[in-house]
Amino acid sequence: MDNPQLKLQMLFSSIKECKLAVTNYSIRQGRPCKFVKHDRLRVRAKCRSEGCHWEIYARKLADEGSVQIKTIEDTHTCGFTYDNPLVNSGWVGRKYAEEFRTNPKVNMEHFRKTVMRENKCSFSKKQTYRARNRAFKIIHGSESDQYGKLGAYMNEIQKSNPGSSIILKTVDESTSTATQQQRFQRLYVCFNGVKQGFLDGCRPLIGVDGTFLKGSVGGVLLIAVGFDANNSIYPVAYAIAEGENKESWAWFFKLLKEDLKIERDYELTIMSDK
Repeated sequence: MDNPQLKLQMLFSSIKECKLAVTNYSIRQGRPCKFVKHDRLRVRAKCRSEGCHWEIYARKLADEGSVQIKTIEDTHTCGFTYDNPLVNSGWVGRKYAEEFRTNPKVNMEHFRKTVMRENKCSFSKKQTYRARNRAFKIIHGSESDQYGKLGAYMNEIQKSNPGSSIILKTVDESTSTATQQQRFQRLYVCFNGVKQGFLDGCRPLIGVDGTFLKGSVGGVLLIAVGFDANNSIYPVAYAIAEGENKESWAWFFKLLKEDLKIERDYELTIMSDK
């Protein structure tokens, strides 16, 4: 439906597909339309230009699930315009999602010019970055939705690396009685192979630090590293927490102490923010 030719009695599989076809058609023609009626049974669109008689009406067939164009006035009396509000970040993100999948680091200015050239429209830099975010959301899903997959991720770690420590903490009293969902607070991960490597061959020295996460959900990354016999950095454990504060660090150190079997604290040197 990237370049549809709208005709009387033309069929679509759904209202959504019909609306997308009308949108793509209007963009290709360079004459934006507006949807004056759009529900689960019908779609009616008119040209945005005052005085232009272009109009289309489609309705869901009674005995089928398909949608058919019932009336169409396909003659525009208005002129071509580059300022098309239908070419927004959502439409561009959906259209060019595969391009971002193939090349996530595409040059944004080059991409903006490609959008304007291929669709004969104006498109701002702000819209370009919003379109990229929409495309990434289509490809990877939203960041908040990823938290719903943590249970499966934890199970896979235990299967592939038995003995690993992966601890999930949720906000107290945050369970929704309607959905039985809990709100994420912290996640601690220490792989068994890494743990044994530290105990068998690293110096009694641990470096710890935290850094802010620049995603839409925020939070901080807490990390502990060791130093091997070659004085190379050896990652030991990490955690995602709600913030870098006394409570999150105390929780992180408690779990780290248990994993590394630290019984006499004075035998271990801890270095922070280095």
